[in-house]
Amino acid sequence: MDQQQIAADFTRETAALSSLRTSGFFTDTAALSRTNFPVDVEPRLRQSLKKVLTRYGYPDYGRVRGRLLYPAGVFLRFSTAGLYLPFTGEGHIDPGLHPVQWPYVMAHELSHGYGFGDEGTCNFWAYLACIQSGDPAVEYAGRLGYWRYLAPVYRKSDPESFQQAWDQLPPGIKNDLKAISAAMDRYPDLIPALQYRVYDAYLKSQGIREGMLNYDRVLVLTHAWRAKEGLDRME
Repeated sequence: MDQQQIAADFTRETAALSSLRTSGFFTDTAALSRTNFPVDVEPRLRQSLKKVLTRYGYPDYGRVRGRLLYPAGVFLRFSTAGLYLPFTGEGHIDPGLHPVQWPYVMAHELSHGYGFGDEGTCNFWAYLACIQSGDPAVEYAGRLGYWRYLAPVYRKSDPESFQQAWDQLPPGIKNDLKAISAAMDRYPDLIPALQYRVYDAYLKSQGIREGMLNYDRVLVLTHAWRAKEGLDRME
C-alpha cells in the first residue's frame, strides 16, 4: 500500500470510529468498561464469524470456544494477548487486557479455531466479525482494534497529519486508548530484550515468513476487501 492509500484508509476508519464513539449508544466520554459490552459476546462473535466465513466460501464446522484464561497477565507478560490451543479447540485471551480489547482479540482466536494460522488473516476475520456483529460496542471494539494497527503505519508515513488527526479525536476514543495503555502497563514483559525476537522466530518456525510483521497484513487484506466489495464507491 502506498502513502495515499494508507492515508485514505486511516481517514475513513477514524471517521467511522469517531461516529460510533459519539453516538447515543455511549453515554459519556469515560473509558468503556465491561458493562458496555453484551454478556453473550462469545456466542455473538462466533455466530458473526461463522456467517462471514460462510459468505466467502470457507467452512465453519464446529463450535470453537473463546475463554478468559486466568491469572491475568499470563499472556501479556510474554507480549501476547491470547492463544489458541488446537488440542482443546479453544481460544484463550488474557483477562488483563482492557475490556474494550476483548471482542477483537477473542474473534482473532476464534478465527484460528476455524482453520487459519496466519495472524494477519485472523486479524482480518476478527475485524469483519466485530463490525458485522450487530452490536455497536462490539463493532466499536473491532474498529478500534484495527485502527491500532493502522495508526502507527500512518503516523510513520505522515507524522504531521497524524498529529492533526489525533488532536481532533473525540475524548472518548482518547480515554479508551489511554485505558488500554494503562492495562498493558500493569503487565510488563518478563524478558523485554528478547521477547520480540523469540516470538518472531516462533512465528517463522510455523511457516509465517514475515514473522511479527504478519500481524499488519490485516491492513492489506482490509483495503483489498473494501475495494472488492465496492465500499469505497458507495461512500
